[in-house]
Amino acid sequence: MNEINILIGGQAGQGLNAVEGILVKFLKKNNYYIYSSKEYMSRVRGGINTVTFKISSSLNCSLRRDVDIIFSISKGVLDWCAKEGRISSKTISLGEEEYLNSQNEIKLKKIPINLKNVIEELGDKRYLNTAVAGVISGLLNTDKSLITEVLQNIFSGKSEKIVEDNKKAFYKGFDISEQLSSQIKLATINQDNSVAHKLMMSGNDSISLGAIYGGCNYLSFYPMSPATEMASFFIKNAKLFGLVVEQFEDEISVINSAIGASFGGARSVVTTSGGGFDLMEEALSLSGMAEIPVVIHLAQRPGPSTGLPTRTMQSDFNLALYAGHGEFPRIILAPASIEDSFYLSSKAFNLAQKYQVPVFILTDQYLLDTYYLLDRNNLEGEKPQKYYIKADLDYKRYLLTENGISPFAIPGDSKGIVISNGNEHDEYGDTTEDEYYSRIMQEKRNQKLFSIEAEALMPKFIGQEKYEVLIYSWGSTYFVIKDALEIINDSRIAFVHYSQIYPINKKSLEYFKNARYILGIEQNITGQFGEFLKTKIYKPINRKILKYNGRAFYLEEIIEAIKIFMGETYGN
Repeated sequence: MNEINILIGGQAGQGLNAVEGILVKFLKKNNYYIYSSKEYMSRVRGGINTVTFKISSSLNCSLRRDVDIIFSISKGVLDWCAKEGRISSKTISLGEEEYLNSQNEIKLKKIPINLKNVIEELGDKRYLNTAVAGVISGLLNTDKSLITEVLQNIFSGKSEKIVEDNKKAFYKGFDISEQLSSQIKLATINQDNSVAHKLMMSGNDSISLGAIYGGCNYLSFYPMSPATEMASFFIKNAKLFGLVVEQFEDEISVINSAIGASFGGARSVVTTSGGGFDLMEEALSLSGMAEIPVVIHLAQRPGPSTGLPTRTMQSDFNLALYAGHGEFPRIILAPASIEDSFYLSSKAFNLAQKYQVPVFILTDQYLLDTYYLLDRNNLEGEKPQKYYIKADLDYKRYLLTENGISPFAIPGDSKGIVISNGNEHDEYGDTTEDEYYSRIMQEKRNQKLFSIEAEALMPKFIGQEKYEVLIYSWGSTYFVIKDALEIINDSRIAFVHYSQIYPINKKSLEYFKNARYILGIEQNITGQFGEFLKTKIYKPINRKILKYNGRAFYLEEIIEAIKIFMGETYGN
């Protein structure tokens, strides 16, 4: 399959998000499959940020390391890309001549272009972003007339002059690209008319829309990258969907507010990252003891402490699994893709309500900030199910039941008194230190785990019926491993990918029994999920491919690592 990989790099504050916004919409208009991913520094100005675009003739959602074109809109981009290992012998570099200079000797084709005149003519440096989008679009042989509708959509509510000036900037950039046609030869990408009917979404869009589809009507948060984008989505669409969104002064207030909202009948979610969730652990235990449902969107980033606040990692599985004092059930979901994000985000609220437990959705910066085209028919969600009752006068909030799930009533909506208690309690909810209730309530709460486990999602399995090597992974690593295995094309290898990582479905353990060798792929330094799996499969994990530098896995990295393992294992 033909594809073109283009990286645009510049400093924070130069508007790379604007370039991305224009290009993904415009290239979709031209019926190309688009995938984009960004990485950025934790600063308002300066540093080097990049956006990578993959343009292809069919769906391709894995991040490639090597890029065909680097477009620099500031100094230092080439040195940064070289340090990140993203330059190959075939890479072409574009940009102002002064931006193509590097401190190190970098072997690649450099083509200077002059956009300063365009910006000076239009009188606003912000038009640089649109001109850059024009250059890239011209190199891809697009229909430039389609830009008018795109710009009208992006700048709706702005003056007609702004739209026209952006159009001029785009056209001037497009004209420059035509002058470069003899120097740049790119792969031919076939256009696909079905693209017009597909959706362009990011992980942030999907998590947010999935939650709303699942009946979520209350979100509380304290700003923290990369989780804040979900709150921003809710704020922008609060009136449209009838949502309540509250920003609090600290994370303790955030989760207590969400638990209180759930007690009152809302379907509530908190959106946070590792350092923010650290402060929520006491309230998590309150949710466990009082059996009040709450959904926690935990957007992972590298720690500990502030760590790398705008980078990506899969290092919070243990945090979600063991957080809180005492023992109580919880559910941990980890979407594999944008489609999976929508489904699991909607499902999380039914699970929380049904079992009256906290449910985690573990995402990461890479997944949340990635865009690609998807088939709307693949965007499936779970509609809200009703799990609460009308309480009678003898209502027992913590009624002892065989499966541990007690009837859940909403105060003010029932005849009976509704008591939820963070102290140990009897069936009515009254505080007690009675020996019998102290024991039986522990058993009741944890009995729910057996039902949750029986309903746990099976992982995705890819491979032949008979295999020798089994690769396991979880969360956002799905596509890059899947695509790598398609390229390697070795029937000895199978792949199992978990989107529900606690509790796991016991039937999935059969995959490990059938394997001679086990290979784990995770984005953390200890292989957290693999260490958990070892307690279930009772077999050694032969090797772990781990990445923990705040960057997502590149397709080439996975291919190289698997080939090395296979060569060392089988001697070929």
